Amino acid sequence: NGIQGSTCTINLTNTKIDFTKYSLKVQNEAVMSTLEDFENYMKQREKGNMWLEGGKPGKGAVADADQLYAHSLKGNQLTIKSITTSCKGDTCKITIEKSFENLDNLDYHNTTTVDGGELIAVYPGIKFELVPIEAGIKIGDYIDYQPEGPETYKEDKLGESYTGSSNNNTEITRDSNMKWQVLKKYEDGSIDIIGTPTSQNVYFKGATGYNNGVTILNDICKTLYSRKEDGINARSVNIEDFERAITNDGITARENYINTELGKLSSNSYIQSVNKANKTVTYKNYWSWYPNLYAEENGSGTTGNGIIKNDGIEESAEAELDTSTGDNARRKAENLTTKYTFYQLEINDNNYGDASNVLNSGSSSSYWLASRFVLCSSWKGVFGLRFASAEIGGGTLICSNSDPAYYNVYSLRPVVHLGSKVKITESDSASRVDGNPHTITAYN
Repeated sequence: NGIQGSTCTINLTNTKIDFTKYSLKVQNEAVMSTLEDFENYMKQREKGNMWLEGGKPGKGAVADADQLYAHSLKGNQLTIKSITTSCKGDTCKITIEKSFENLDNLDYHNTTTVDGGELIAVYPGIKFELVPIEAGIKIGDYIDYQPEGPETYKEDKLGESYTGSSNNNTEITRDSNMKWQVLKKYEDGSIDIIGTPTSQNVYFKGATGYNNGVTILNDICKTLYSRKEDGINARSVNIEDFERAITNDGITARENYINTELGKLSSNSYIQSVNKANKTVTYKNYWSWYPNLYAEENGSGTTGNGIIKNDGIEESAEAELDTSTGDNARRKAENLTTKYTFYQLEINDNNYGDASNVLNSGSSSSYWLASRFVLCSSWKGVFGLRFASAEIGGGTLICSNSDPAYYNVYSLRPVVHLGSKVKITESDSASRVDGNPHTITAYN
């Protein structure tokens, strides 16, 4: 419908979107699968990109633009109004206002009814793209997995002689409100699913926490979230789950982070040598303390000759529990060689593709990864366990100098592998947190 302005023409066209059939990509940077996602995104844009002042079109400072959008909501349907203009500046402000002259009190927070829905706002120059929802089970979909077995973890492994911390509760209970999402799909039809972060946290501290952390995280998840009679064993999420999802851009960013940090290091009063090709740093004698377990890990060099271990365990491997505490939980090398494995990486679509929406728990909700790390600084090596929130990071537990033990506390996220023989009834709204999840009808 063409609406004549004083000096230009505005054309309004409607595109109706059913979120049961489509997702909506905006500005090539965000994909919305629900009306709530769309609203939250647009509220963020309200701060700087709208042609609004106090919610009313054409009243504020307006940049030149020849493409505007408005949207209205009704039920599960979104209508995008594309408003093409040929006007500029003040004339355009007047014309845009005239095009909505039949809409009284148009306001972002006090919406008005248009086409049976709510007209929320007007936006300049935003690119919208419809993305058809693929059939079948998708990464990020919700699924109604139900653990069976013990609902309480009462092991003494929560005590100081295993975790290094005396701050843990004496027991951890299964999180009855946990939601499960698809994390990984395999070619044989099997899938990995992951639970939302637990409401209870676990403390780890010092070399004892480093030595036992991976094993205890897996043990808690296995105890509380498995279905042992069906042959389904839960474990903690770990760095390999992220590596299976990482994109080429993510790999580049990860390597750039490590290489940049290593590039800052050179021989000094604390460092004997830096081998950038092997990503290793050798510290002088006084700064050469390490957790007991580190001597068994690939990349470690505890013999003093700079030779690193290549036939040991990886950072997510479980190990026999070590109940040593204090200085008994660590040893001293003549000259300690450490391999730089730590990195920080934002968990977004560019780095982790579709899995980013599952793995990113937000900046205020951090969870442990059952994986160790080593960070090399200019004056000490740092040992700890990885965690994730809106990015991958790490919790320091012990250092190679005489620093006291550190503690960190985060939640857990269990992971379960469902084989291809598991029978699942699919739901067409499983992509939404408020939709109906896929239903597991038989576990074997």
